[in-house]
Amino acid sequence: MYFRLVRDVINEAVGRLVKTNQQPKQTIYEGIKRQIPATSQQYRRADPQINYEDPLCRLGYLYMNVPVNATIFEKVILNSSELRRSIDGTRGDSLNICALGGGPGTELLGIAKYLIRQEAELPNELAFTILDTVPQWAQTWKRLAKAVEREFKAKLKDQTPPAFDTTFFHLDVLERSSYESHEFQFRDADVIVFNYLFSENKFRLDEIDGTLSYLAEITSEDCAIVVIDRLEGDGQFNEKLVRKFASAFDIEIQHETLRGRMDDDEQASELGELLDAFGRTPRIKFYNNFGATVSWFVVKRK
Repeated sequence: MYFRLVRDVINEAVGRLVKTNQQPKQTIYEGIKRQIPATSQQYRRADPQINYEDPLCRLGYLYMNVPVNATIFEKVILNSSELRRSIDGTRGDSLNICALGGGPGTELLGIAKYLIRQEAELPNELAFTILDTVPQWAQTWKRLAKAVEREFKAKLKDQTPPAFDTTFFHLDVLERSSYESHEFQFRDADVIVFNYLFSENKFRLDEIDGTLSYLAEITSEDCAIVVIDRLEGDGQFNEKLVRKFASAFDIEIQHETLRGRMDDDEQASELGELLDAFGRTPRIKFYNNFGATVSWFVVKRK
């Protein structure tokens, strides 16, 4: 599912770029191919400079990272009883998800596969909001949301698929004042996700206290706040993040780790000609020679 939907989104976007730029498809492919290693080099820097404003960079990120990151979110759902309660408690009602710094909407893929696999009543509405500092992600996000909506309709033969309400807001998710005009989004949220946001903004980690205090004040007791990020070798970044959330919510938190790979029903071969065009296989695992590479935890108000 993940590779197939990503393939469709990339193919549609490339087709539009061919028309808009009046360039052959191969030229677009070559541009994306160059962006992939350039982006990859930035991830380990304290202040990554990733050119997400460039559509070729966004499509390279989509290709390399979105399928495995969607799998990670799906695995976190399966591993967290608190998160499942927040999701499953909305069956027959509206499931409201906010992805902060969510960019392409990775979490929508993960939640969609989780819901499709359940032999139970679905939410009657899936309200998914992305808030991100890069407004250009909205172009990618709209295509991905449409692809997921089509997937629900195709897979749920005997059930009515949820109605979709998908929104993108441009704001600085690490800046407390950005949230004042979006209060209703957070009061109604069932799930709020920070997915690989903090590791790309480590130099601003000391700025997030106001944002976390605001969320601790405004979110409902049933809202699950999910933090997924890179597990760093020395543990200092992960422990600092845990301390900041624990302080804001006045609770004890211990982060969990996750290691594994994408499920066997997800095959990179579904990417078709993109595999040859980009000359590399996307990420399919979340472990290395030292063990797990993912840290996660779920927070709820007292």
